[in-house]
Amino acid sequence: MNRYLHSSILGIATIGALLLGSCAKSEVSFISGTLELQNASELLPNAVIEVTLADVSLADAPMRVITRKRINPVQALPIHFSLEYDPKLIIPRHSYAVSARIQSVDGKLLWINDMRYSVLDTKNKSISDDKEKTVKMVLKKVN
Repeated sequence: MNRYLHSSILGIATIGALLLGSCAKSEVSFISGTLELQNASELLPNAVIEVTLADVSLADAPMRVITRKRINPVQALPIHFSLEYDPKLIIPRHSYAVSARIQSVDGKLLWINDMRYSVLDTKNKSISDDKEKTVKMVLKKVN
């Protein structure tokens, strides 16, 4: 009887250790930065900001969104952001870019970036060496 009890306890302990290992938080990385508005004096306090990290490798296909963050309400300019992403989703030799847009509450596009902000250049280095990137983006007013 003692042998069975010992085996059961050992089995339960092993299963518990495996479950704890699988529940451990996966590694995350960050891209942070600021959004500045070209020729802006102020921004509506109820504006909705969306910052996106996407795989933009294929010119003739839609971008593949890695992560997206909405910021509302805006406290002050410049607007600071931090995007958390899973580095396992990053494919070596692919191209990645951060984009941003600001909309009114009713969905009207107000500001957008009109140039590409490339990040996570994995062509010349290991992804694991790239824990955090910082980008300064300038958004232009949509007419």
